Amino acid sequence: MKNFLLAFIIIIVFSSISFSQTHKSNSKSWGLELDGGVTIPLGSFSDLYKPSGNAGLEVSNNISKNFAVFVNGRFNFLSNKDTSIVGTSTYVELTAGGRYYLGKSTSRFFLEAAAGDYIYDYSFTELQGNVTSLTKNNLGVNAGIGFETGSAKSMRFIIKSKYHTVFTQGKATNYLGIYAGLRYAI
Repeated sequence: MKNFLLAFIIIIVFSSISFSQTHKSNSKSWGLELDGGVTIPLGSFSDLYKPSGNAGLEVSNNISKNFAVFVNGRFNFLSNKDTSIVGTSTYVELTAGGRYYLGKSTSRFFLEAAAGDYIYDYSFTELQGNVTSLTKNNLGVNAGIGFETGSAKSMRFIIKSKYHTVFTQGKATNYLGIYAGLRYAI
């Protein structure tokens, strides 16, 4: 599974680099996005956690007027529903994918999809003082819709929502992410 993920990321990165070398160069084609928002657990995942914050970083390359590839890292802070549990839980996303733009370049909607590694980590202290911790890596996918706008070519405002499915043992973990941030041309 990890070999598949690594191969997927390498193919995305190298195909975008080779595509950009065979087409007209645009100094504004690379982007860096910083965003934050809320993670909303769904299904049985919502039995354990309540909505909480997230923060992300993304590097993208617009390989054509309507298509971009990206690599994304995101940290999801998870808040336990059971307040008697003392500990921390997080989901870290390391994904790569594509984005298809709809409409003109000043203000436009986009669709995006990605796959990658989702790292679930939790640690809590039992009443007796014992610390229990666990880290699991699982393959996950996400897809969503967003909107970007801005008059400056070097900075754009982004708002998007993505549905995440993480393939855990015996079932899938699902959550919705809502994000807002800025994308800078680099």
